[in-house]
Amino acid sequence: MSKFFKLSYQYNSYQQYHQFSFSWWYNQGLEFKEVNILENRVQDVKELLELPGSDINGEIIYAGKGSNVPRHKLKSYIEENNLKKTSRVQTANTIIFDKKEIEEVLNYYKRASKGEFAFVNFTKEICDVIISYLKSNKSMYSNFEDEIKNKIGKIWAIEKDKYYDLPSDLKKIINCTEFKECYEMHNYRTQKILDICSVIDVYLEDKDTKSIVWDDYMLETLNSEGIELDAEYLETFHNMLKSNETSDTQLALEMLTNINLEKDGLSVALLLNEYRDKFGWGTGTQSQAYKILNKYFSSKGIHWKDDFRAFSAGLWNYYANDNKAKEIIGGFVQNNINKYLNRAGDKFVLQIDNFNLSLYKRKK
Repeated sequence: MSKFFKLSYQYNSYQQYHQFSFSWWYNQGLEFKEVNILENRVQDVKELLELPGSDINGEIIYAGKGSNVPRHKLKSYIEENNLKKTSRVQTANTIIFDKKEIEEVLNYYKRASKGEFAFVNFTKEICDVIISYLKSNKSMYSNFEDEIKNKIGKIWAIEKDKYYDLPSDLKKIINCTEFKECYEMHNYRTQKILDICSVIDVYLEDKDTKSIVWDDYMLETLNSEGIELDAEYLETFHNMLKSNETSDTQLALEMLTNINLEKDGLSVALLLNEYRDKFGWGTGTQSQAYKILNKYFSSKGIHWKDDFRAFSAGLWNYYANDNKAKEIIGGFVQNNINKYLNRAGDKFVLQIDNFNLSLYKRKK
């Protein structure tokens, strides 16, 4: 529970009463960080995201908060390579991170709002003055007095511009002479992000002795000796994904995480895109295997859940130096355009027999 809280005040000139209130949600996990501390941390996280990552070059592995690699595969990898796994990031010399999780931490920091605050110890004297105003307000809801009393001993964070609006007798007791510029942060339902922040803090304190391995690279490593996706195996996946049984779809996803994605990632991405309607919210397919595959392709800018235009642009960008892959992507684009052209017309329809593709940056 946060030691800080904020209390709103306004004077109703029409009915001539003082009104105090606070939002339960707004005060959940409320905390404040000094400007230079948070801004430095934002820069640290940005630099962390820019790291290329590395191979596993330390014998003690941490893959807890902030990593989504399949635990059963990682366990086998650690055993096969005579490594050790630890639940304490302080003792690790290799940390496995999911870039998407670190991006969420960066977004969390960026949501903080800057302001000038006075931090006032909420004493019984202050409480009594506020309650006296509340009792004169006939519309006060019944349990608010108890809620105010529960704040005694905590810290009232008062914004500078709102402090001067308070009643004069209350300001006299508080007697604020100093306001501090801080970032205000709300931690309602952010426990997962806060846990990852703690891992990042440990890494930054000792980054000279700890290396970073990214989830997507680790998944490729774990699957480097995975199943190769031949024509027969691919047909099996088509049959499973065509099925109306959710269990078949779930099993297909589990099996796809065992494919050598470095070698057959293009085929897997095309397969997922073809059956993307199977994976929407409410379909019961949002499993761990789904999240692993989705994060793997997203990290490479391949958005397989989009229609063929955005999806194929991501593919073309990622496989820019692979002529065989580009030929396959070109065929995929051509087939989709021809399907679109075939929807119109009567006796004749237009079809594209041959064309060239180039990737352009969208103009703003």
